[in-house]
Amino acid sequence: MERLIAKALPFGMFLAYSRLTYEKDGPKCLKSLCFRNIPFFLRLAIFAAVLIGGCRPSENRQLPTSTAKPVVAMVFPVTVDAFVEFRTEAEAEIRAGGADFAWFSAEGDPSRFQTSVKAALMRKPTILVSVGSQVTQTALNPQLASSLPKVVASCINAPAKVEALTNIGINPPRKLPVAIVSDSPKRDIYVDSAQMIKDVVPSLRKVGILFNNAEINSKTTALSLASELKKLGIEVLDGIIFGEGDVEKVTRNLLLSGADLIVIPHDKFAIKKAPMVVKLAGEVPGRRPVPIFSLDDGTVRKDGAAFGMSVSYGRLGKITGQLCGRILKGENPADMPVIAEDHATACFSEKAMEICGLAIPSQYKPQAQIFQDSQPK
Repeated sequence: MERLIAKALPFGMFLAYSRLTYEKDGPKCLKSLCFRNIPFFLRLAIFAAVLIGGCRPSENRQLPTSTAKPVVAMVFPVTVDAFVEFRTEAEAEIRAGGADFAWFSAEGDPSRFQTSVKAALMRKPTILVSVGSQVTQTALNPQLASSLPKVVASCINAPAKVEALTNIGINPPRKLPVAIVSDSPKRDIYVDSAQMIKDVVPSLRKVGILFNNAEINSKTTALSLASELKKLGIEVLDGIIFGEGDVEKVTRNLLLSGADLIVIPHDKFAIKKAPMVVKLAGEVPGRRPVPIFSLDDGTVRKDGAAFGMSVSYGRLGKITGQLCGRILKGENPADMPVIAEDHATACFSEKAMEICGLAIPSQYKPQAQIFQDSQPK
């Protein structure tokens, strides 16, 4: 169209301008123009020829090509340190592979899970990464299934307990193009965690565990650890919470019931309120500060939990990003086996351990992450 206008406009102007030369009193210089002597209908024919010529494509003309990159959209249930590490590593891998990256978070509000997934789908992603069991359950809901691209369900603690995944098949080939990354290592983290708790606090009698019965990851991680602790002869107190506002009250009740240690599993409310849990555990009248054990290394690193056992979420993010790269190159996610780390890593806060009157057992020191200063803000 630009070529057509560029060619036609000058001739059109000349056509109109030359018509003026037929006026008897027109400028003499215009009367001398050769085009003046050409009949008007012939000038119209010339103008039409120019138009037709302008419509023909040039032999060297290149048609525009799309330069849009593939998009990987990621949906989180909440923003916590572990997921920030995950996102940072995943984004680096995804962008290095030539794709664009977008992320969304429900910020701990279950009523926003579907909204967050729909917002991600509005970006028309090539791959949707659903982080955590609840977001995955939401994304694979039949209401959204028809609009889904290829999916990577990551940070799934117990894939066999997520109905949406069992419906399509945990093991490949799956009924839908979905890959699965578990944050539960191949070596049993609950057996290792229970033994670690016993090794660090040999005199332990009662353990209180904060968890949400309505959330898959929270309930699964809490009950799995409780089962292993009971095998070691340790009494377990259930600290059931329904939301963020319950954490303080339930923690106080566990401490009043004689808990010698508080456990924070993979529960978004307990993790978010970890500094408060640590503070309450340090204020029990007539007792030394009660230690906090966590399955989230961020609470040990920065929130004052004394020790814990955790996979590296940065490493899981890197694995997830690399998996997206393989899918973008043509691999079918439905044919990929479930991916998981080999084992979890013990972590200790040197300062928090000292405050609680505990020492790091020698057998854990060679492989453990040991943080020099960890106190709640």
